Amino acid sequence: MGRAGASQAVFRVVGEKLEADAPIAKVTTKAGKELEGVYVADRDMAMAVDKFTWRPQGQAGYFVRIKHVIRPNDKQAAAFSKASNERPESEWLSVAAITQRVNDLLEPFKTTIPVVVVDRVSNIPGLADGTAMAAGATTNDRIYLIRACLRANEIDVTLFHEFSA
Repeated sequence: MGRAGASQAVFRVVGEKLEADAPIAKVTTKAGKELEGVYVADRDMAMAVDKFTWRPQGQAGYFVRIKHVIRPNDKQAAAFSKASNERPESEWLSVAAITQRVNDLLEPFKTTIPVVVVDRVSNIPGLADGTAMAAGATTNDRIYLIRACLRANEIDVTLFHEFSA
């Protein structure tokens, strides 16, 4: 989690988005196009979510376009770690690989929150929207990691996002 300057805005990377409660800023590109976004002091955090981020002249932070930002009050963002789309079944990670990584990540914390690996969102009991594309979800006092949308490099981020939901 990052903090920026005097405003004390909170930033964190959630999946492929930046969760930020910073004020929305407007900038005009050299081509004359007006963009909305937020300023982030941490270059690596900004680059992680917006590969076209830049530091406008005279600004203390890097500009992240609004399409890469979610707000803390966004209800759907709190329920799911969003994924772009379901991958072919042949590309899914094995349950054993996901479970091993989860165990490695959680071992120092000695948590009692169950983490369940399912094939699709529709396999989560009691979840109203079984058609959502998500890499993770938190419901029924459990964290669910969804194989159909989870990539190997997303296990850590997805798991910790769900712990914070």
